[in-house]
Amino acid sequence: MRSVWSLMFAAVFAASMGVTAVLADSAPEPPKKEEPKKEEPKAEETISLPWTADEIKKGVKKGMMMLFKVEQSRGDEKITEYQKIEITAVTDETYTQRQVRMDAEKKEVGKARESTKKWSEYMGNMKFSKAATTVTEEKLTLAGAEWDCKVYTRTESTTRGESTTKYWFPKDKAGTLVKMTFEGGGMGQTMTLEEFKAGE
Repeated sequence: MRSVWSLMFAAVFAASMGVTAVLADSAPEPPKKEEPKKEEPKAEETISLPWTADEIKKGVKKGMMMLFKVEQSRGDEKITEYQKIEITAVTDETYTQRQVRMDAEKKEVGKARESTKKWSEYMGNMKFSKAATTVTEEKLTLAGAEWDCKVYTRTESTTRGESTTKYWFPKDKAGTLVKMTFEGGGMGQTMTLEEFKAGE
């Protein structure tokens, strides 16, 4: 198709200059070059969370609270702090979350952050590539309870090398996380659930 358009353009250009261009039948048309077909990028296959969106909406209730111990390491440097997450309001469309950062003695650091989001955004960043993620099962005893979990292990290549992140999602507590670990780039982090309240 490209050669046909080139010849048409040449004929129009010649006519505009007062020259008659004749496309003789005896002049064979150059073989058409087939342009490679552009393949549509395939959507990356993903692995779903252990629960549906409706199960998350039903499971996350006003008054739900999760207190995590957060341990970070870089070389010989180690830091321990806490993160407290509370659900302060729930509607059919939105939920309101209050997040508090605490030091190693569980004293609040800075101001609490409160935000209201749509249910569609809840754990919206939790997207797992099928190619980079494996799913296993494990039972943990944390915060005075036993949790039967689906464990998602995601391995990624970054500019700093390979990194591995693991998430422990309890099967029967939709919308919650009881543990997370990260290793990569000379750094490590572990979030472990220390207290949990289901809410109203």
